[in-house]
Amino acid sequence: MGVARSYLWAPDTDQSILFSLIAAVDTVVRDLLPKRVYYRFNPNMASDIAMDENRVEILEQLQADARSYTEKNFVKLQKAADVLLQNKGAIQQLRDRINFWYAAR
Repeated sequence: MGVARSYLWAPDTDQSILFSLIAAVDTVVRDLLPKRVYYRFNPNMASDIAMDENRVEILEQLQADARSYTEKNFVKLQKAADVLLQNKGAIQQLRDRINFWYAAR
């Protein structure tokens, strides 16, 4: 946990390394998984916002950024929702139960 925490609060110079790593992982995952399995939602924010931010004007800007992102990416969001709402076949249900059983061990 100490390592992850240091990356979350790293200075700006380390942030570029972190963002490059995230982009690299995104590329690898996107290449390895089927298209209808992996969706990455990565909205751009007007500014960096602290996790414990409580100023009304900043939170309103965050809401505006989220609305703008969802409007621009509605089709992508709809496709992800459609995939999540699909009924699973018997084989996929069996795989899910086996994976759940192994994970619970």
